[in-house]
Amino acid sequence: MSIRIKVISAAGSLALGLLLALIIWYYSANDLGVLLRQSEPFGIRIALIDNSQADTELTAALGQLLVFPEQKRLLLYSANTDARYEADASPLAEQSPFSADQFKEYTDLRNSYYITLTTQSLQRIIDLAGGTTIFLEDNLIFDQQDYSYPHGVLLMSGEQVVEFMLARHTEQPDRAWLNGVDRLRRMESMLLNLYWHRKQWQRSFEQKETAELALSWIETDLGLSEMETLLAFVSAADVHLAVQELPMKQEIGPNGPTLLIKAKSARIIYNSYKEDVLSGRDRPDNFPVEVLNGTETGGMARRVKQFLQDRGLQVLDADNYRYKPLQHSSIVERSGDTWHAHHLMELTGIKPRYVSFKRQPMDVEGSFIIGTDFKINQLTSK
Repeated sequence: MSIRIKVISAAGSLALGLLLALIIWYYSANDLGVLLRQSEPFGIRIALIDNSQADTELTAALGQLLVFPEQKRLLLYSANTDARYEADASPLAEQSPFSADQFKEYTDLRNSYYITLTTQSLQRIIDLAGGTTIFLEDNLIFDQQDYSYPHGVLLMSGEQVVEFMLARHTEQPDRAWLNGVDRLRRMESMLLNLYWHRKQWQRSFEQKETAELALSWIETDLGLSEMETLLAFVSAADVHLAVQELPMKQEIGPNGPTLLIKAKSARIIYNSYKEDVLSGRDRPDNFPVEVLNGTETGGMARRVKQFLQDRGLQVLDADNYRYKPLQHSSIVERSGDTWHAHHLMELTGIKPRYVSFKRQPMDVEGSFIIGTDFKINQLTSK
C-alpha cells in the first residue's frame, strides 16, 4: 500500500511539476499577453531610422506607444526629432532611439518593449501589403523629391509613403521649426492612415511565411508569439488610436535658434489625455466638424449639417468644396484620433476606404466632403 501511495505521489508531483513548468513557460514566452490582461497602461518605444544614405543613420521618428488594455485605447506620444531635450546639446535625430527615449519623464511609464524600423524596411513591408491609399485635399509637391502627390485618392507604394512622411518643403534655416512641425504631422497622418487600414494588413499577412518575412525586417525585443498577440489586440475593430506630439518652444542660442521640448507641458498633456481615457471622455459624440459640398447639387451641405447637428455633432461650417465635382464622398479626420473618424463614418454611411487623416490643428476636428456618389438616405440614425 505504501509503495502504491509513493508511486501515486511521485506521479502527482511530476504532473504538478509539468503544470508549473508549462505556466512558467507560457508567461515567459508571452509576457505581453500578461500586460494586456491587466488594467494598467504600458509603453512600447517606436522608432524609425533613416538609412537612405549608406553612411548616415538618423532617428527620423520617435514615439512612445501607450497601450490602455482595459479601455482599448492606444496613444502614440511622438517627438519632433528636430528638437532637443533641455539638458542635451544635440537634437533627437542625432541620437540613438535608446538615448533619445526619455518619455518616462512625461508619462511615468518606462517602455516595456521597443520596435525599430528602418525606412527601407518600412517600404518593403508596405509594398508587401500592397501599398496603401490616402485622400489628399490639395496637390502636394516637395523640393527635390521623386514624386508629386495630386489631389484626390492615391494608392501609394512604400517608397512614396516614406517620402511623403520625411520630405521637407524647404531647407531654409529660418523655417526649420515650421518644416519639422509639418513633417511630424505628415508622419502622424500617415501612421493613422496605415492603422485605419489594418484589416488589409491582417489579410496580407495571414500566411505564416509572409508574416515571418515582414517580422524579419523589424528590430524588436518582442518574441514571435508576443508580436502576434500585440497585432491581434491593435487590429480589433473596437480599439482606437490617437496621436499627440511633445510640445516645444523655440529658443535663440549663441549658434542660432533651437527647439526645446517643454517637459512640464508634456506631462500636463499626457495626464490630461490619461484622465480622459480612464473617465471615458475620450470618445465624445459632440466634437466640431464641417460639411463641404463637392457636388453641383445645391443645398446638400445644409441638409447634412442639420442631420449631424440633430445627432449631437457641432457643425461649425457648411460650405462648398473647392474642387467640383468630387466623385467619392470622403471624411478627413484632423484631430489625430480614429474614434472621431469612426463615429463620423457611422453617421454618414461612408465606406472605410474613403476615410483619411490629416493631422492639422483647426477649429474643426473632422470634415465630411460630399461627393456625387452620396445619397441622402445613406445617413444613419446612430
